[in-house]
Amino acid sequence: MNNQYAIFILGFFFITACNIKRAPIKHKLSLPSNSKELISSVRKTNISPEWLSLKGKMILEGDNEKISCTVNLQIRRDSAIWISLRGPVLGLEIARTVLNKDSIIYMNMLNATYNKYPISYINNKIGQEISYKKIQDIFFGVPQIVNGKYSFKEDNYTYSIFSKDNKNIMYKVDKNNLRIVEAQYIYNSNENWTLLLSDYRTIQNNYQIPNKLFFKFKNPTKISLNLNFTKAEVNKPHKLNFIIPKNYVRQQ
Repeated sequence: MNNQYAIFILGFFFITACNIKRAPIKHKLSLPSNSKELISSVRKTNISPEWLSLKGKMILEGDNEKISCTVNLQIRRDSAIWISLRGPVLGLEIARTVLNKDSIIYMNMLNATYNKYPISYINNKIGQEISYKKIQDIFFGVPQIVNGKYSFKEDNYTYSIFSKDNKNIMYKVDKNNLRIVEAQYIYNSNENWTLLLSDYRTIQNNYQIPNKLFFKFKNPTKISLNLNFTKAEVNKPHKLNFIIPKNYVRQQ
């Protein structure tokens, strides 16, 4: 596993649900009593900013290798996701990428190379269909719920829904802020993934952004990605600079 692969896995998504810190937000919607009402309530509270800036730490594990680095993300909604990775020791930038609706452009500062791929490249890497919007919405803390029929369950802290069409899809929602804190997709014994979102931070009284994201998948290689953000800003425009130096060589 290398830094290039880390970028693409990071582009796709992201400690545990028992460590969730509950945001002091009280929603004004009526309490859901079934899956349809819950999905409607979750979607009504899904408010995303025009701009989102995140900074923190990343740990990527897989293929008997572990990568730790700092990460800086700049997102303009429905436009672009800009990502920069820096080494943990000297803080030098080691990789940079930008994702948009159609493509991914990647630069490796360590060997002065770059490449460009269609957004479908991520699909090939993870073995599942993914889009720019699905990636973006995870960082916003509003991952999309797959359309379908669901059964409904609740406990003291969360609501849970389970797909009736496909018994292996599940979402868990925090009762307090109506945010998804866990999503599981189990396609078969060799293809599955889990997403955990926690420690939601409320910014400008409207936006609830997860500080912690954990993502793992098997296809059949096992990969896990742990993101812990220490700084988040919304609606502060940034220049998403991505200039490829003339001496960089395109990888084949």
